[in-house]
Amino acid sequence: MRLRDTFTLMSTRMGIRLFRRVPFFALYLLSDLLCIVLRNVIRYRRRVISDNLSGSFPDMTTAEIAAISRKAYRNLCDITLESIKGLTMSAESMRKHYRMANPEILDAYFAEGRSVILAGAHYGNWEWGVRSWSLWFKHKVLGIYKPMANKTVEKYMNARREDFGMQLVGPKETRASLEFAKSGPCIFVLFGDQNPHNLNTCHWVPFLNRDTAWLQGVAEISHQQDFPVFYLKTERVKRGYYVSRLIPLVLGPSTIDPQEISAIYARQVESNIREKPEDWLWSHKRWKHQR
Repeated sequence: MRLRDTFTLMSTRMGIRLFRRVPFFALYLLSDLLCIVLRNVIRYRRRVISDNLSGSFPDMTTAEIAAISRKAYRNLCDITLESIKGLTMSAESMRKHYRMANPEILDAYFAEGRSVILAGAHYGNWEWGVRSWSLWFKHKVLGIYKPMANKTVEKYMNARREDFGMQLVGPKETRASLEFAKSGPCIFVLFGDQNPHNLNTCHWVPFLNRDTAWLQGVAEISHQQDFPVFYLKTERVKRGYYVSRLIPLVLGPSTIDPQEISAIYARQVESNIREKPEDWLWSHKRWKHQR
């Protein structure tokens, strides 16, 4: 292990342990301060956020866009600090702060030995979901994630995320992970609302007022394996409390064209965002590729 990696790992572990002792009221005071610094001092990705919002909601006024932008910064800071604290929260605390409203909807599939796909979005606190989904379902849960640059820190972080039974799998291992479904029913969690690297295999769908490159994993895997697809709709009930609900998207995917599955998925994510746009991650460069 390189000295720089060792230092980074030690810093990460110390930071996570420190946040374990921070009460929630202090966490959100810190989040408010961080929000002011990011938005007004550093001006972190202010142009990206503004352009994303303006392009997605062309009928909104400048004042309306600015109001959502301010709330989006608060959302970004909240989920960042919540995610760090979440790595040391107990199972009881996780279930209290991140609740699954209808996990029983998948019980029949488990009884039949069928695997399913959970299609999510970077909306609300998905990191708390990663750590706690296994607490709510009878299925074995596997999450497909984007690898970190620092492999040493990634290994440590993933160990914390997998505390309660979740198994994380990198994109290159996605196909191999499907073998798990042969030994028992699994839930495969994939997020499609991020910028794909390979424009030759992505699906182009209408999304938030633009022709958008969409990750094809949910559509292609569900179509080939005939895994029913459910959308994970998450709502922030109040600061520090979230509830997620499973919404059936495509229950017979083998009979539907993968491109249409992606379009259905994108429409559901867009509907979720339009209800409360500030809770989506507007700071990422979602539309840097043109068709």
